[in-house]
Amino acid sequence: FFPCFTGILSGANRASSLRDPASAIPRGTLGAITLSFCVYVSFLILWAAVGEREYLTMEHGQLDELIYPSVKAAQIGIVLSSLGQALQCVVVAPRLLASIAADGMLRPMRSLARLTGGEPKLALGATYLVGAMCVLIGSLNAVAPLLSMCFLTCYSMMNLNCCLLGLLKDPHWRPRFRYFHWAVGLVGFVLCTSIMFVDWRY
Repeated sequence: FFPCFTGILSGANRASSLRDPASAIPRGTLGAITLSFCVYVSFLILWAAVGEREYLTMEHGQLDELIYPSVKAAQIGIVLSSLGQALQCVVVAPRLLASIAADGMLRPMRSLARLTGGEPKLALGATYLVGAMCVLIGSLNAVAPLLSMCFLTCYSMMNLNCCLLGLLKDPHWRPRFRYFHWAVGLVGFVLCTSIMFVDWRY
């Protein structure tokens, strides 16, 4: 269920390519989350309605009987989907890192803001090194919790920033989303932080 929502920042990361980012990002993000949630919940409800208890309580293997024409087809689909997500990260992550470096707040990273032919090649190399080190761990079970922590840390800090900017009434912070309230950011920060500790403990 969780990987369904790990791409919700795609619109924000490509804000420069949108005609009206202020309205397109909230609508697109909330629309994607709502649609994904409905698809997953309906899948669970329909499966529970037709499956026997013994079948549903199996630890794994339920999908093996449903996949057509064979399990190999699903495995190929998973690999292609993973490659697509990886390519998306290759495109987005260097630009995001270069933008952070260009702000000048982290001086050791300022060199990563340099563009070569309009592309952040130094930032691309840095993100490649980080990704390669994670791959060299050699265990998916070891990488998955680390990846979850990275996502949760990112989301918790974004929520905290929205909360503090709303509370302090920063003049540069002018959200146009009509339903925005600083308390939503606080709740999101608390939830993400709590899940981080639960995930670490169990």
